[in-house]
Amino acid sequence: MKISGTRIVCWFTGIVLFFSLSAFGFDFTTGRSIGLGKAIVLSDPSAAALVSNPSITTPTGQWLVELGANRKFEIKDLDELFFAAAYRYQKFTGAIGLSQFGYQDFYAERTLKLGFAYQYESVGLGLTFSSLFVSFGRGYKSLSASTVGLSFGYSYQRFYGSFAADNLTSPTLYDGGIAIRPKYTAYMELLGYGSYSITGRATFEKTESPQFTIGQKLTLSSRASILWGLSSGPLTYGGGVEFILKDAHITYAASYHPVLGFTQGMALSYGGGTNKSPIIDNGVQ
Repeated sequence: MKISGTRIVCWFTGIVLFFSLSAFGFDFTTGRSIGLGKAIVLSDPSAAALVSNPSITTPTGQWLVELGANRKFEIKDLDELFFAAAYRYQKFTGAIGLSQFGYQDFYAERTLKLGFAYQYESVGLGLTFSSLFVSFGRGYKSLSASTVGLSFGYSYQRFYGSFAADNLTSPTLYDGGIAIRPKYTAYMELLGYGSYSITGRATFEKTESPQFTIGQKLTLSSRASILWGLSSGPLTYGGGVEFILKDAHITYAASYHPVLGFTQGMALSYGGGTNKSPIIDNGVQ
């Protein structure tokens, strides 16, 4: 059987990612995060953001769905697809996310993530359950692991904050395997007195250097916004655009890694169940 050079590179990349699972773990991608350096728009979270951080404050009765695709490092065999849905009923928020990275007959990672939270006024407490399934193509046994996480959310006037602790059980994909270490991430967003907000992220993990992000969402009108982000470890640049058609958000985002190159993604999100609009609240009519 003839194997192309691209396939060999992808296989090698997959193996590298497998042995680097302590760095990736059970992360769940959002449509905007690529352009924001993995930060989150806490004032207007998407369904995918609520999967990992269900404690983020959302309006009562709001429901959200999101469908997206990412191409990592411009390699087709490293494509990622994801779907997420979230809903808040009175003081409770629930979210579910499904994603697949790679291809089943080659190297694939499938992630299932569930999030639950209790909201009391501007404070939220959340719990997440995650399962990761790794396959290496036909003829090889698949591996899996599960873990839990906690999250805390808070908002006050124009400040939004969230803290997430994931991989708390230090799971392994097989007996004697390398443990996927706990990861602690703090998010923040500060709404400006105009048409912008500033986002930030700080991630801490044992034996790894801390990672920091600063980004911005600029609202051009009630129908369009632009995003940018800058993250450390290594220095990565990101940006994107978002268009709003009634209750639908269409997002395109990209980032540049100094060694691995470009990652691009598109997402379609839709929501309803509430008349509250974070865009209007931010001073843009």
